[in-house]
Amino acid sequence: MRKTYVDIELADGTVHEGIRIIFNDKERAEQIARDNEILLADGPKVLGLLAFAAATRTGVVVAENLKEWRSQVIDIAASETEPDDTADPTSALLEAPSMP
Repeated sequence: MRKTYVDIELADGTVHEGIRIIFNDKERAEQIARDNEILLADGPKVLGLLAFAAATRTGVVVAENLKEWRSQVIDIAASETEPDDTADPTSALLEAPSMP
């Protein structure tokens, strides 16, 4: 299954990465589009609606409505690459043992 994630940059400089868009976000975005007479087609408006739904669901951005959310967001980007939250322990630099 392909999973979609969004990164969101806020006006205060904070960047939230790897927020997963789930089915409920897609449904919510579709309803918001209908309520606001926004055409659902690929592009920045749809990505914005999906990011809004995911960010407000997770509490990353607190906004009462789409207009308020847009005033807080500088940029968004989508990816199907799963964020890597675990560091590879084999890539850590090893400290050389001290010699007596």
